[in-house]
Amino acid sequence: MLRACELNSVSEEDYVDLGRAGLGSCLLGGLPDWVVSYSARLVRFINLERTKLPEEILRHNLEEKRKYFADICLEVERSDAEDQAEGVYNQRLQNLAVTLDKVRYVMRCIFGDPKQAPPPLEKLTPEETVSLLWKGDGSLVDELLQCMSPYMDADILNDLRSKVRARDPSDSDDIQKALQKSLLWLRDEVRSLPCTYKYRHDAAADLIHVYAYTKSFFRVRNMMHLLLHQFTLVHLT
Repeated sequence: MLRACELNSVSEEDYVDLGRAGLGSCLLGGLPDWVVSYSARLVRFINLERTKLPEEILRHNLEEKRKYFADICLEVERSDAEDQAEGVYNQRLQNLAVTLDKVRYVMRCIFGDPKQAPPPLEKLTPEETVSLLWKGDGSLVDELLQCMSPYMDADILNDLRSKVRARDPSDSDDIQKALQKSLLWLRDEVRSLPCTYKYRHDAAADLIHVYAYTKSFFRVRNMMHLLLHQFTLVHLT
């Protein structure tokens, strides 16, 4: 979804993959580019699943039937697995087609022309990511230090704050790499803090590790004003 929103365009490959899945202009017409692009990515996943699913279904079915039956015909089981996988594939495409039709209806109600619907996700710039995680009010690090403050010695906490400020990655030539390096440093620093019977910091360190290796951060576009604008209260008589 994020990649489709970021590109907000449809490639020839997208149209080809959608057409092969039976999703043509009658279904896609009028939808914004990011929706069509996202749909193409879903179709590619569904196609990939279709190639992998028969073996997974076969393995599961064999495991279950061997608990109760001694004689099993492998060819029959393989054929059944193919049929089940094909059923899943068709159901996935049908669900996607129904969903796209409903999405078009909702967008028409809100925007008039569905093509005017903006992408709902916006990828954060490196500078915005630093503000979100490291130095902004309410950032990850700010929240972390606030949560730790009631349980830590004031001198240790102030020393940690000073070290955090010294490792601000904002001025680096490669902000993203510098931010990851700073987060990994903070992970190790938090993990090495002394523990007592009241608190320990393992979980916080693990959470910082997850953030450090997250490749993309994004925000959800605020569309509440559009939804409110479309809402009309009618009094019943």
